[in-house]
Amino acid sequence: LSVFGAAMHYLRAYRAEEPEASDGPILFTASTEDYVRDGMAVAHDAWDLTNFKRNPLFLWAHDYWGDRPPIGKVDAKIDRDAKALKALVTFDLSDPFAADIHRKYREGFLNAVSVGFNILEMDEPSRKVTKAELLELSGVPVPGDGTPHDNGTPPQ
Repeated sequence: LSVFGAAMHYLRAYRAEEPEASDGPILFTASTEDYVRDGMAVAHDAWDLTNFKRNPLFLWAHDYWGDRPPIGKVDAKIDRDAKALKALVTFDLSDPFAADIHRKYREGFLNAVSVGFNILEMDEPSRKVTKAELLELSGVPVPGDGTPHDNGTPPQ
């Protein structure tokens, strides 16, 4: 996908906690260091969150054009112990669509999120991203890369 001439990339992510009956935020693992279907991995310390923290949007299905306003906001942090990017998402429960999406996550009808990012630096031989700018986090029914390769090596 290209937006305004910039290449956008998406990674698989998932809900990091069991669903529960609550109106509170939901914790997601937004990115791990695993190699995924696109053959790339993103180092956990590659993420530049500077600009994202100024506008921490949770979108529906990477809607950069604003057909649907943001459905929540994100508190993103790098979890060095888990070697992952974690995201605590607070849904806009006054928006009926956002409230419905929140309910679907809580009830287990949705489980995936996806990061939109720009690659700033990548080690080409290993296809490991060493610097990336997080643009947004999106709720998605099907993640862009659904099968991570757990062995930590590029897929063949």
